[in-house]
Amino acid sequence: MTQNNSNLKNNEEHIRISENDRRKHKAGRLTYLKRYLCEFCEMSSIQGLSYIVKDISLFERLWWILVLILSISGSFYMVCEIFDNLKTKPVLVSLATKEMSISDIPFPSVTICPESKISRNCLNYSKILKMRNSGKILDVEVEESLYFDLMALLCKTANHEGTISLINKSFAKMREKYPEYFDPELKSSAEVPEFSVDDYSRFLYQCSAIDLKKAECYWIKQKVPCEKVMTSIVTDEGLCYSFNIYDPRDIYTDLNTMEYFEEGRREIDWTPYDGYRTHTSIEDMYPRRAFLNGIQNSFTAVFYSDKRDVNYACRDFSTQGIRVSLHTPTRIPRLSQVFFSVGLNKLTTAAVIPTLTKTSKRIKHYHPEKRNCYFNSERKLKHFKFYSQSSCHFECWTNYTKSHCGCVSFYMPRDNETRVCNMENRFCLQDAELSYTEDLWRSE
Repeated sequence: MTQNNSNLKNNEEHIRISENDRRKHKAGRLTYLKRYLCEFCEMSSIQGLSYIVKDISLFERLWWILVLILSISGSFYMVCEIFDNLKTKPVLVSLATKEMSISDIPFPSVTICPESKISRNCLNYSKILKMRNSGKILDVEVEESLYFDLMALLCKTANHEGTISLINKSFAKMREKYPEYFDPELKSSAEVPEFSVDDYSRFLYQCSAIDLKKAECYWIKQKVPCEKVMTSIVTDEGLCYSFNIYDPRDIYTDLNTMEYFEEGRREIDWTPYDGYRTHTSIEDMYPRRAFLNGIQNSFTAVFYSDKRDVNYACRDFSTQGIRVSLHTPTRIPRLSQVFFSVGLNKLTTAAVIPTLTKTSKRIKHYHPEKRNCYFNSERKLKHFKFYSQSSCHFECWTNYTKSHCGCVSFYMPRDNETRVCNMENRFCLQDAELSYTEDLWRSE
């Protein structure tokens, strides 16, 4: 019994000795750590650390501790800001200004749209408008009435308010009198006739107020036939004329719906991604380009129009003359959005300062959502061969109009299953344009 008690005492003493050794060892490590920290603070080149361990007043020590905490917090905040910036904006735009020859880029495409859409010899718009508003629609010749309906998508919407009901009541009698002008498959005799893209293009070409053969064009001081250097295209402003533009068949993807375009120049020697081909001769190069700047190396166009074709009822009187838009050769212009006006009997000179921005191939390694842009090979549009922001917006606007109204306007790209809006859809097109703008604003 005595031996057992002695063994227990020995074990207790051994445990106490072990605990004391651990405490001493732990205290020794803390002492070493404290000593190393003090030596680091004294020898460090970081301003303020040495004052924390010096024999100074408590107020001074607290002050330097506060300064150190604020410094570390500020550094941490800046690191977080840089990390967030790299995460949200991984692509840096570096503007290394470098002058280059203007011969490396094509001369801007010039699209001209007359405000006088049609010739008075083809349709007296003001007269038909007055007769329709007074309820005398049956006194109008059927061909003039159909032409007036074709003009509905180009003129002010207010001109056609209240006339739809009159048309629905009168077209039944007109169908019986002139059946060749109406679609026999329409079951309801009160329906406004449907028009195809060919109907619109045929009307705009036949009734155009501008004759290119009478116009005058000059390219780099040399007179050239306007009908040979300008391409007729259908835009949101009706029939327009473009200089140095791609053939529409080389811009749009769906050739089946582009038959109304006249055949333009198809030899393409320049692309937005590869530039000009080096082996192409200067004379045959297309799109055209200038080799020097200045007024002597410009394009000049003189259009003649009949004063009788000026129609103040269709459009605002203040915009008479022509609309001009400058753009790249691969783009279909929208002259209702971007243009400058040239008044009647006026001479206007426009100077262009081109800017070429190149993109590094290393940006392809970033996800499109991070770089906020697409390369042409990454994004394919349904109706356009070249991807660009303007073409993307145009296609989105077309798709929105189709879903909102069940049809598209005559100038929009479409497939063969999509119908073209008529005068009855004129107000829907206007509402769709307003709601589309609001939806874009909400999505931002």
